Amino acid sequence: FSGPHAKLNELGLVTEESSEIQYRFETIVDPATREPLFVIEHEVRCYTHPMFLRPLVNRNPAQRQPTFQRGRDAFYPGAA
Repeated sequence: FSGPHAKLNELGLVTEESSEIQYRFETIVDPATREPLFVIEHEVRCYTHPMFLRPLVNRNPAQRQPTFQRGRDAFYPGAA
């Protein structure tokens, strides 16, 4: 987590540092030439982040970090 962050920061690619356990970057570059290869918004989370390894599909949109409960993230339309 900290190694890639240091390299991205050195290259000026970190776009947001929300906290010490999460950061974002948008551009993937060639390490040798520093030429942009691909633009995508990417969020990186430390393994101690409360939402680390959160499923990427079937997410409950009501789940937020302050109230997140692991195992309660599946979204079931129409469920109360």
